[in-house]
Amino acid sequence: MKTLRLLSAFIAVFLGVTFASCGGDDEPETPPVNNNLTVNYKVTITPTEDELRLCDLTFTYIEGEGKTLSEPVTGNYEKLISYTKFPCNGGFILSRVKKSDVVVGEKAKMGVDYKITRVVFNSSDVVLQTKTWLNNTHITIGGDKFDDFMAKNQNIVTRSFSMSVENGNVNFTEK
Repeated sequence: MKTLRLLSAFIAVFLGVTFASCGGDDEPETPPVNNNLTVNYKVTITPTEDELRLCDLTFTYIEGEGKTLSEPVTGNYEKLISYTKFPCNGGFILSRVKKSDVVVGEKAKMGVDYKITRVVFNSSDVVLQTKTWLNNTHITIGGDKFDDFMAKNQNIVTRSFSMSVENGNVNFTEK
């Protein structure tokens, strides 16, 4: 009799678990998180003539694999930086150093026009998000103030950010 009660209790528990686990079969499953995302930053830089004549410009950036790379900017410049692994950090700096043996003159128009476009798209090349920043850093400096200006303004454009993916969306944190 004791064995029959234990067997009955076991069958009741087994059937209860079986029916409970089948109760949600009609509900749709939550789709998996899509990490097949790409974030492209396209940076376009147009320096003034005086900026190019008086300074050496360098564009330094963190590429998608996390390496820091630098390239000289000798005229109008465009760079595409892609990120596909998340979370990650990214960023870039446009810096200047005064060329040796240059004569500034009475005044110099320094600065750049720049455009930064960020595009997020999925593995099917469907654009999910776009954001664009336009700006310029133009300033006219008297020749007698040029060295002071250069000491304080070596970095022209600085952008630093981190990215993570949550629920198929890329989250950005500007630093």
